[in-house]
Amino acid sequence: MKKFSFKLEQLLKVKEGMENLKKEELFKVKARLEEEKNILEGLETKKREILNQKYERETDFVKAVEFIYFDNYYRKISEMIGIQRQKVNEAQKEYEDCLNNYLEAKKEKRTLEILKERKFRTFLEEYNREEQKNLDEHGLIAFSRRDELN
Repeated sequence: MKKFSFKLEQLLKVKEGMENLKKEELFKVKARLEEEKNILEGLETKKREILNQKYERETDFVKAVEFIYFDNYYRKISEMIGIQRQKVNEAQKEYEDCLNNYLEAKKEKRTLEILKERKFRTFLEEYNREEQKNLDEHGLIAFSRRDELN
C-alpha cells in the first residue's frame, strides 16, 4: 500500500510560516505598546511629583519666578502626556490589527490541519480495509490448503 501524502502539505507549511511571522510581529507590537504605556505612566508620575513639589513649596516663601517655572514645566509635561496618549492609542490600534491578522493566519492553518487529519483518517481506514482484505485472503488460502490436506 502506498504512503500517506497530503496534496496541500506545501500550502500548510506556508501557512505555518505565515502564522509564525504574524506571531513574531504581534510580540514586537505588544512590546512597543507596553513601552509606550510605560512612558505614559512615567510622565503621569512625573506630573504628580511636580504637583506635590509645588504644594510643598507653597508653604515656603518662594519667588514668583519659581512658580512660573513650575507652571511651565507642568504644562509641558501635560502636553507630553497628551502626545504620549496618542502614541499609546496608535500602538493599541496596531496591536489589535496585528492580533486580528495573527488569529486569521492561525485559523487558516488550523483549517488545513483539520483537512489533513481527515484525509489521514480516510487513508488509515482504507489501509485497514486493504490489510483486512489481505488477511482474509491469506486465511482463506490457509483454510483451503488445510482442507485439501485432510
